[in-house]
Amino acid sequence: MAKREVRNWPLPGPLGDALGVIWIDRARPRDLLRVLTALEAALGRGTTVLLFPEGTTTNGQKILAFRSGLFEAAVRVSVPVVPVAITVSTTDDARWGASARADITLRRKCSCEAELATDRKL
Repeated sequence: MAKREVRNWPLPGPLGDALGVIWIDRARPRDLLRVLTALEAALGRGTTVLLFPEGTTTNGQKILAFRSGLFEAAVRVSVPVVPVAITVSTTDDARWGASARADITLRRKCSCEAELATDRKL
């Protein structure tokens, strides 16, 4: 799932279409109803869905409020929601670019009696 504007970007747009991204028009609040229907259908087929519940990216200093409506499809289809954090850290003060080097860490945490954490470096 991604904001509709990204669909017009040269690489992410066609790649997103090929991967089956569900595009949302955030300027139209009622578009959420269409997106929820599409998410329900995808989840009902057993498709894994990735979304960023903050609805944006940040510099990582804090977590923004989640847009809880995005979880409604999972609730309706009774599938689990697995939270995943993506952390990006650069090895120096380099800006993003061809010469910048960054470590990306995916962290999955399950909130249960015995906490399970899995880290994977890319």
